[in-house]
Amino acid sequence: MKSKTNLKMHKYFLLYIFLLISYVAKSQSENSDLEKLEEYVEVNLTEVSSILLDNNTYDDLEPLKLAIGDSRVVMLGEQDHGDAPTFLAKARIIKYLHEQMGFEVLAFESDFFGLNRSWEELLDQRLSLDDVFLNIFPIWTICEQAQPVFNYIRECFDSDNRLIVTGIDCQDHQKFARENLVPELDNLLKTLNIPFVKSNEYQRFISLLPVITAYDPKALLKESKKSQKFLFTSLDIVKTQLLEIRNPDLEFWIQVIRSIRADGENLLTVNDNSLTADNVRDTQMGNNLLWLVKNKFPNKKIIVWLHSQHAAKNMNIIVKTKKEMISVGRVVHDSLQTELYVLGFTCYSGSAGRLTVKKRKTYAIKEPTNESIEHFIHKKGYDYAFLDFRNGKEQLGLFKMKGVSPYEIHGDWPKVLDGIFYIKDMYPCDRIEQ
Repeated sequence: MKSKTNLKMHKYFLLYIFLLISYVAKSQSENSDLEKLEEYVEVNLTEVSSILLDNNTYDDLEPLKLAIGDSRVVMLGEQDHGDAPTFLAKARIIKYLHEQMGFEVLAFESDFFGLNRSWEELLDQRLSLDDVFLNIFPIWTICEQAQPVFNYIRECFDSDNRLIVTGIDCQDHQKFARENLVPELDNLLKTLNIPFVKSNEYQRFISLLPVITAYDPKALLKESKKSQKFLFTSLDIVKTQLLEIRNPDLEFWIQVIRSIRADGENLLTVNDNSLTADNVRDTQMGNNLLWLVKNKFPNKKIIVWLHSQHAAKNMNIIVKTKKEMISVGRVVHDSLQTELYVLGFTCYSGSAGRLTVKKRKTYAIKEPTNESIEHFIHKKGYDYAFLDFRNGKEQLGLFKMKGVSPYEIHGDWPKVLDGIFYIKDMYPCDRIEQ
């Protein structure tokens, strides 16, 4: 009996020793990873002296220039759609990329049809720049701290070095699209006299189309399943018949029809499955951007203004519940590879909130844990800083960062973002005075 008891105690002792060794090994590994992270920050972090647009001393942005290299597309993210100092920083970076690196196009996470068409109308002197800006989501246009970028666009428009404005979002719901998308499409299809125009179903299609393009997210859901199916089938027919014409001048409209269809799918699924809706929208935004890169602006470099969750190259590898998630950055990176540079933004602490949220509420951004990259950046004492990840993929393991939102996520961040812009104190936008 005593022998059995001793044997049992021996087994428990061995199990204890095994668990202790495992714990110590894990702790040593984690400490080693943190030491590598701190060392990487120490060696590679560079201070950014200012986020103000009128600071034209660009020595502090030279490391960003070296990191971007020959990339044709630079995405500038944001943790939330109301991050005032991020908007100020992006304006200065945009000015730098435009004046010092030859970037000529600024694409917003906004109305693909409205911004592309209203810019054409602007060039034909039928619209003003303010009319064009009405096709950018108000989360930015009504923010005081986003005004420097719009003022810079105005300044450039009256010079020999214009910054072209465009959009990538399939949510074509802004002013120009609401007023012009369906009439212009109707006129085009009738002028081309495609077979579908001659059918008995065409007028029903044109009459029904505003349930997607109108500024009412519930309009399509109110239609019967039969009407919804008819609308999507009709869009496919129109797209096919336009493709059969094989006219390069129709490429934009073919892309618009793809966007309308994606927007419709997004509207139908947004309440049932947000991941499906997000994937539909992000995939189309990515394809719209690739169309701009390869078709409309094949010889120009493009800056993209969007949320970091859209810009991220591999959101699916850092959010365990969203392994099937598709982002704009992922779609574009699959095609462009190193020709794409994704810059995320992070902060130490502060507050945030969106101007467009009803009964607007701001929320606190907590200080990071001691295991986060923000903690090690903060120890340097900088208000603003830049850190490139491209050269650290092998050295950096998994680590914590607030890279795509104000909340820490533990993950393989160099596979998600190419670099980060650090802001010590975050604060929300002020509403502009009308």
